[in-house]
Amino acid sequence: MKLMENKKQTAVEWLKLQLEEYGDPQYCELTWKELDELCEQAKAMELAQRIDDYNNGHTDRQKNIFRLPTKN
Repeated sequence: MKLMENKKQTAVEWLKLQLEEYGDPQYCELTWKELDELCEQAKAMELAQRIDDYNNGHTDRQKNIFRLPTKN
């Protein structure tokens, strides 16, 4: 399993690439345990991305909310 190579890559895009490495979906040699591990890793990546977005001033509603400077 590779970690996300591109920080702009979403967890879903990463998961898709990981699953594609197993070959044709009809003949995929993926165990349930491997699938669960990939899904758990993608969830952790998604959570980290959401935290980064929030810390950078973005909301879940796809609006960019920029923090205003505070007056001293």
